[in-house]
Amino acid sequence: MAHGDPPERDIIQLREGPSTCIARSDGETILSNNGYEVYGLGKQVPVATILEKAIEVNADAIGLCARMMALPGWRDP
Repeated sequence: MAHGDPPERDIIQLREGPSTCIARSDGETILSNNGYEVYGLGKQVPVATILEKAIEVNADAIGLCARMMALPGWRDP
């Protein structure tokens, strides 16, 4: 983004959990400090809501965050 350009608009949504809260907070801070308008929609937001907000604010990007991990009980037998 060049100096004087209008800010880009980004949507951030995340899954439930403490590590994703940290990631969202860091992402929002980095983007907003670099001139982006960030709309944090919260946790467990339906896809339709994300898309409606993106259209409403003419978003340039949508960022989704989820913590992926494997637990012993999830392994194939």
